[in-house]
Amino acid sequence: MAFINVMSRTMLFTPAVVTTDETKALFNVHKGDRVLWASAIVQVAASVGQVGTMSLGDGTDVAGFIAAFTPTAASAGVGVPINGAGALLATSGGKLYTVDDTVDVVFDYTSGGVILPRVRFIIAIVREYAA
Repeated sequence: MAFINVMSRTMLFTPAVVTTDETKALFNVHKGDRVLWASAIVQVAASVGQVGTMSLGDGTDVAGFIAAFTPTAASAGVGVPINGAGALLATSGGKLYTVDDTVDVVFDYTSGGVILPRVRFIIAIVREYAA
């Protein structure tokens, strides 16, 4: 009987400075990995107001896994999953990597805010073939 081993990877992200744009590599993916799905859960909400947005993607599409969302309690909701519905997941089976890459979070600061948001990002990966 054939089976696959789906691995779940989790990382917490808090911007280094609430008033600065930031891009950070969260997950390494290797040639032969397929990202099946992604989600985010706000753990600590940012200050009320237009603080900024976060998205999850890679070099192909910075919001390819999770489109931009505002990590405030009013917008995203603490503890409520934000499901990945980006273009990189729109095709059946997710995204297959043919070269090594990283899955990155992008924080785009807008204005206001004194509390740094903390978000847990989760991706599911299956090893499709050995490099």
